[in-house]
Amino acid sequence: MIALAAAGLHGEASARPRLAALTFSAAGGIVLLTNGQVVSFDAATGAIGRRLFQVPLTHQALEAVAWEHRGAPLLCLPVYRRGGNTRESWLLQRSAEKEIWTWLPSRGLYVGVGVDAARGVAYVANATTYEVFAVDLDRPGAEPRYVASIRGASQLGAAAFDPVGRELFVADADLPHVYGLSVDTGVVREAASLDGAELRALAVGVTGRQLLMADAGHEAVWALPLAAEGGVTRFSGITQLKDPTGIAVDSGGRVWVADAGTSSVFRLRADGTAADITTRW
Repeated sequence: MIALAAAGLHGEASARPRLAALTFSAAGGIVLLTNGQVVSFDAATGAIGRRLFQVPLTHQALEAVAWEHRGAPLLCLPVYRRGGNTRESWLLQRSAEKEIWTWLPSRGLYVGVGVDAARGVAYVANATTYEVFAVDLDRPGAEPRYVASIRGASQLGAAAFDPVGRELFVADADLPHVYGLSVDTGVVREAASLDGAELRALAVGVTGRQLLMADAGHEAVWALPLAAEGGVTRFSGITQLKDPTGIAVDSGGRVWVADAGTSSVFRLRADGTAADITTRW
């Protein structure tokens, strides 16, 4: 267990930023904190690394997606960029070498991001207008393309992209639903529904191709098979989970959960029954 103070990322314990999300590139793990700090960590040991950067001019940064661009890791985050009396929504691509801002055409809060790394496309979901746009990450300045609207949702939240089925999965932040959106046809379906759930984060698992859902309402992680028929099952209900806010799968197929309630990141065993690494932030 490694304390956050050792990394020099906060002052008083009461001012400790909350865990918001985590993700992976080939270079390793990345954690996003609610104060906009982005910090690296070692996927083999869980050890906290260096602060990579501070997200500028952000609202509440809730979602971070890593992808590889010509061998270099890039992060995609939805942010507000304030200018004068206006607030505009942008997608920020950030690495050590570059920073790219892409203007998003519909004003509002963008929380969900899913990246098709093979094609270099980010899909971003507007929480309040229910619109989903595609951003070409290889063409800075290109106008985002409207994909579809997810009608019937209350407030769109976390997202994850399934490259095999070519679906963007988006959770409802207010209602216990997950929607599947075909990015090729624009067809929307209800993929899952969980009574009493507060779905904070989604990830697509490599092993067995499943959608993993971090649920703060039940303090659990759920799994929905994508490669075969079947309903939602509990993937993990380890007793340490109090407020899971992030979930990601590393290159080895291992599942990681960021838990704001315990200020910890857990690496789960393959069957989800226990955490084999725990890092306190």
